[in-house]
Amino acid sequence: MKSLFQNALLFVLSCIVTLGIVEIGMRFFSKKGLSYLQSDSYLGWTTQRNSRYKLAKVDGCGQPYSLSYTTNKDGFRRFGDTASIHPKVLFIGDSFTQAIDASDDSTYFSLLSKQLAFKVFANGTGGHSTLQEAMQLEQVIDKIKPNVVVLQFCENDFINNSFELEKASIYHNNQQRRPYLNLRGEIYYANPAQNSLARFVVNHSKLLSFLLPKIKILLERSSAKKSANQAQYESFKPEDYRQAEKITDLGIQKIKLICKKNNATLVSFPVDAPVRTTQTKTPYELLMQQNGIEILGNVPAAIAKLERAGICCRAKDEAHWNHLGHRVCAQTLMNRLQFVINHAAKQ
Repeated sequence: MKSLFQNALLFVLSCIVTLGIVEIGMRFFSKKGLSYLQSDSYLGWTTQRNSRYKLAKVDGCGQPYSLSYTTNKDGFRRFGDTASIHPKVLFIGDSFTQAIDASDDSTYFSLLSKQLAFKVFANGTGGHSTLQEAMQLEQVIDKIKPNVVVLQFCENDFINNSFELEKASIYHNNQQRRPYLNLRGEIYYANPAQNSLARFVVNHSKLLSFLLPKIKILLERSSAKKSANQAQYESFKPEDYRQAEKITDLGIQKIKLICKKNNATLVSFPVDAPVRTTQTKTPYELLMQQNGIEILGNVPAAIAKLERAGICCRAKDEAHWNHLGHRVCAQTLMNRLQFVINHAAKQ
């Protein structure tokens, strides 16, 4: 019995020493990762400023491509001429608008600006909630004075808008302190990290930071249901999700009020489609309708049509878009956005 215990202890110690050597080796030889986000005391985090990367990537079908990723001193992917006599359009959203998998001239907003006569301003931040987008919009709208504001919406916004849902989420828990709205419309800050000690260890371990994302991808790929937005298959308490919808509505109202005060027309579009229920309209569609905000085209349907034909529109993570996905988005939004711009410019 004593010998068995000694062997077990020796095995455990050997594993610890081996993992320690691997950790030290990875710290010594690993290259510094790319920085796409940075901490911000007011917003929680924001897009890394003054970035300039030239990268070689592969898309969701394994096809190689190159891209240039640039942000300005305020974290914008595109920042036009604020003094221009042409209409100005501000795009604001999350990771789909930050677009780290698309080149500067291949993002959906850059492609739109090439086809339509307007000055483009685009600032998206991965993981941002509707409230964070409202707070960011409030910071920049007076400087830009846009004619039109385009809000890019993602289904996981409902989760990220609610502390309770984000804390319970597997796929869309950003594990970072951020601002939230309560049902009274008041802002408070909280961190939805499920286990702060475990998160601290992961964040400070090169080995775990390398292994855990790979394990997560393997688990997601083994799922019987594959989706660009895995969050829609998560189970939440119905009352918590209804509360998240109310909180999202409050965030949208904040954005709407900011636009109204600055004489900007607000429109929106979704990047993914939720699982259909018995309702004729999705929660997102109902919120836009209740707030009188026009939805520009059906981007998820246009992407899905090509994907059913076997055409690759996704980046390597199989969620965000590659260059073709951005082109499809631009083509889908183009005609209606042109009408909105023309109407806003006359006001």
